[in-house]
Amino acid sequence: MSSTLIAPKINISLLHLKTLLSSIGLFTLFCFAASPSLAQEKETLLVASRINTPPFVFGKFKGGIDMEILAAIEERSNLQFEYVHLPRKRMVAPFEGTNLDGYLIQPKNTNTDGCITDWYIQHLAHVVTLKEKGLKIENVNDLANLKIISFDGASKYLSHAFRKATRNNPNYVESYHQQSHIEILYKGRFDAIVSDSLVIKYHQKNHFDRTGEYQAMESHNILDPVQISARFKNPEHCKQFNKALKEIKANGVYDQILYKYEHDVLEITQAPSP
Repeated sequence: MSSTLIAPKINISLLHLKTLLSSIGLFTLFCFAASPSLAQEKETLLVASRINTPPFVFGKFKGGIDMEILAAIEERSNLQFEYVHLPRKRMVAPFEGTNLDGYLIQPKNTNTDGCITDWYIQHLAHVVTLKEKGLKIENVNDLANLKIISFDGASKYLSHAFRKATRNNPNYVESYHQQSHIEILYKGRFDAIVSDSLVIKYHQKNHFDRTGEYQAMESHNILDPVQISARFKNPEHCKQFNKALKEIKANGVYDQILYKYEHDVLEITQAPSP
């Protein structure tokens, strides 16, 4: 005995079919609206930034605090950054004559060309000396007669009081190669280093890991924090950047990035055991 399967009769009216198709269309639209990456393609911006400034930027845009914060902003906006390197001194230039959409690493007193975002990095600039020298540094005026080495562009990024104190100091030098600053401080060629506290800690730890050499240092917190923003040609890009930045500061992502690097860059607080 054979059995025959009889397919159930499906009777869908034209009205029901229209309703079904309409529901599918609304669901698809909802999915696209809920996902910014699907709803709108990323806009690629050519932006100038710094390189080789660990722990903020490792190598040529290979990671670091800056790069992780900017990646988090990309994830929460329609912006996508393509990076090119410029020296800090050239980062405060106007847009005219360039093909750039933006400049990163902008101090608060930057060129007014374009729009300025909210700050996304805050540098805690310190003056660091060898503890055994016992130098007394209570304000920027005490820097006038010291041999000082600082990062390139420091006179543009630090305060007016700092520029005034170092302007006529023949022993004040700005140098791009911050990885060598610890060594020349140890050798006594300079009295003090000026840089971000995390940058100094990173290079002191890195110098010890490479050479085993350690000397106790003293940090003089006499400089104002430096708040760093981005600058874009198009005001709409500033709005998108600020919106995403506000989100990562509110949801804890920003603090998580800082926490990770602050605990990876360990300060040596005492002479290591032989």
